[in-house]
Amino acid sequence: MAGISGIDMNTFYGGLTSQGVGTLFGSLGKTSGVSSLSGIVSDYRTIQTGTYGKLLKSYYGQDAHSAKSAASKSTARAVSKKTSSELKSSLSNVKSKMDKLNESASALADTGKDSIFAKKSIKQSDGTTKEDYDVDAIYSAVNKFVGNYNDAVDAASSSTNYSVYNGARSLSSTTNVMTNQLKGFGITTDVNGKMAVDEDTFKASDMSKFQKLVNGRQSYASNIAQTATRISGTSNNKLSSLSASTYGRSGGYQASDLSSSFSSYF
Repeated sequence: MAGISGIDMNTFYGGLTSQGVGTLFGSLGKTSGVSSLSGIVSDYRTIQTGTYGKLLKSYYGQDAHSAKSAASKSTARAVSKKTSSELKSSLSNVKSKMDKLNESASALADTGKDSIFAKKSIKQSDGTTKEDYDVDAIYSAVNKFVGNYNDAVDAASSSTNYSVYNGARSLSSTTNVMTNQLKGFGITTDVNGKMAVDEDTFKASDMSKFQKLVNGRQSYASNIAQTATRISGTSNNKLSSLSASTYGRSGGYQASDLSSSFSSYF
């Protein structure tokens, strides 16, 4: 027995294979016992060589990678939805402002009996009446136009959509061409493109000359109304394309106006 106790068990087990153990004990006729011992030796060899540890690292490493990947996709989808929501809000605001600008510019450009420039019986300071321009009504219409113009340019200038942003530049360019003419009626433009109207200067101006500047087809007001209508249409088309966006097969949010930087996640 002393000889047996001196055996190096690592060498003994290390030199045996599952098949060897089965052969060694095959003559005992106890198959189940031999198979169990064979499995133990196999497990021991797997642990001893480090294979078992590598399998564990690989398994849990894949789980960690999958979890990280899923988290990245979830974050990207959330950012994409937020970006889409912000873009929709911006485009809706632009459309609203452009519709109001179109309305106020059209009021100045429209001709006919309902035109803001149609002469009316105006009571004079001496108590008599005279067919003349309703200067107060015209000033009110101009003041409304100026406010709507500034709001529309602000909204379009802050848009991330190139077509809408370019539309704001078109509005400013149209106004810049008319700077000197408008200034004569107390309507000025600052370095930021914002318009302002001086009431006293405007009301003291020749309304017949102002009418020629802003009233009728191809007038300043008419050109502004057409540009505002075009920008409103562009904004509406972009809104429609965003509303038609759907979720893809992999769960990714697909929207034609979203930044392409998110596309790689889906």
